[in-house]
Amino acid sequence: RYSTLNQITPANVGKLERVWSFHTGDLPGNRPGAQNKYASENTPLKIGDTLYACTGKNMVVAANAATGQQKWKSDPGVDDAYIPYTAACRGVSYYVVPNAAPTDPCATRIIWGTLDARLIAVDARTGQRCAGFGQNGQVSTSENMGPLIPGMVSITSAPTIVRGVVVTGHQILDGQYREAPSGVIKGFDAVTGAQRWAWDMMRPDISNLPPPGQIYTLGTPNMWTTASGDERLGLVYLPLGSTAADYWSSDRTGPQLNYATSLVALDVTTGKPRWNFQTVHHDVWDYDLGSQATLVDVGGVPAVVLPSKQGDIYVLNRETGQPLHGVANKPVPQGGLE
Repeated sequence: RYSTLNQITPANVGKLERVWSFHTGDLPGNRPGAQNKYASENTPLKIGDTLYACTGKNMVVAANAATGQQKWKSDPGVDDAYIPYTAACRGVSYYVVPNAAPTDPCATRIIWGTLDARLIAVDARTGQRCAGFGQNGQVSTSENMGPLIPGMVSITSAPTIVRGVVVTGHQILDGQYREAPSGVIKGFDAVTGAQRWAWDMMRPDISNLPPPGQIYTLGTPNMWTTASGDERLGLVYLPLGSTAADYWSSDRTGPQLNYATSLVALDVTTGKPRWNFQTVHHDVWDYDLGSQATLVDVGGVPAVVLPSKQGDIYVLNRETGQPLHGVANKPVPQGGLE
């Protein structure tokens, strides 16, 4: 993310020394389902004098930022069977409940996702579960996504919170089968955990839960990485992947062709798309968008900077999605396989 902080500079970065280290205790050990499947991909979150970090299997620890002393630890108890490619947690989110007294339970809260597709909410001061959030501080996010196999649907990135809505996508295992669980994006109330909306790109008639007996569209592009949000505009920016069966595209239709491998701006109140910008047309190369877009202002214009797997960096007006620097679409050979 872009930052104006200037305490660490190119002139002094080489003089940094370790002050403390912290051991979370979350290790694979000799467990067959965990060996060689752990990764450290976490970016700690610093709020006040506290660092919040998550481990491979979604334990969250709070530590004094100056001393490294543990304040609390919360373990959601994820079973090894739910580890997908890698046990990874990229971060957590922080939320301040409007109009709550600072001493109220869960007035400030840490919210994060798990490998078994849950959102967990705890008090940022104590680590205690937020009782009013879902059932005992947790909600399932995989409802109505289709047939589920442990490890098939996971949350590995921090949710994004805009205007009191917790927005999350899911990592869906690649290359397993064409009718993989849905890539639906969901928004949940940051206080109660209730599902506010769902965006199923193939079913614009569905604004939240599907009709009884139905599920969200299978195999649609998902968002496994981290979204960005603009509180003023009320938009959340989703870097999407491709349709299931990444390298086979003959059966893709309509919205899947339009939204796959795109940055999509959703209205966070309704869950409806405002605009999208596609970085690869008809993607059959697994060029999904894997990086969070960065919000900056360019010459007074609210912008979003989007890196891509092909090495291009796009600068877009984040209100409209229009490029602020030239983007050229050029014809390419259309021949079949030879």
